[in-house]
Amino acid sequence: MDSSEESSGTEDISDQSGPSSNIAQSSLEENINAQIELRMGIVRGRKCFLTPKIMAVLDRFHISQRSAVFILEVVAESLGQNIDGLVINRNTIQRYREDFRKTKATRIKELFKENEPSFVCSK
Repeated sequence: MDSSEESSGTEDISDQSGPSSNIAQSSLEENINAQIELRMGIVRGRKCFLTPKIMAVLDRFHISQRSAVFILEVVAESLGQNIDGLVINRNTIQRYREDFRKTKATRIKELFKENEPSFVCSK
């Protein structure tokens, strides 16, 4: 072992002779490749289909984020969508609901200001 191998703390497996070392090395490489493929195969969905109308229905019927995830997954699946490509998780639903509520509150305030009388009647 030379100084570069000592500093890194690794040895070259290919220097060992014999068929058992070749089998061990090939099975190790296969395991590593399988793990890499598994990690690369897990891709988050990118297509978001949550609309203000969906958010309004979820709020109106007091559906929790967890329940909404299950409902939306089943609906998307029954409509023939691949749910792996869709963004369906509790945090995303919560974020969209909060944004929807803020937008709705802002619109209501603006409409109220527009329809507010410019004078106050008193007796």
